[in-house]
Amino acid sequence: MIRDEDWTYSNWTAAELDKKSVEYQFPSDSGIVFGIGEFMIYGTAKRLVVIVRRETPLTLQNDKGVIREYTLTQPIVDQIERHPGPAVAEFRCFHGVWSREPQ
Repeated sequence: MIRDEDWTYSNWTAAELDKKSVEYQFPSDSGIVFGIGEFMIYGTAKRLVVIVRRETPLTLQNDKGVIREYTLTQPIVDQIERHPGPAVAEFRCFHGVWSREPQ
């Protein structure tokens, strides 16, 4: 369910982000989350609800696949940018956790 506080504004359009891969690392209610996921976008133009979805597939050790979804807040949406290593993901979104470039 989308709440009023889930709506954000972005420099990216829904069409530019929806179903695109993203490398992410940001704080969530369950601690720091990171990985490679996919954007799910709701909205039009630049008023968006941005969700990062990550699916862990079914394995022999895990009889159920796990889907995690994180609804991004405005400060996190503000950090979305093209990934400099497109072989990794199309976008990246790092917020408040680490430097963007190696030291």
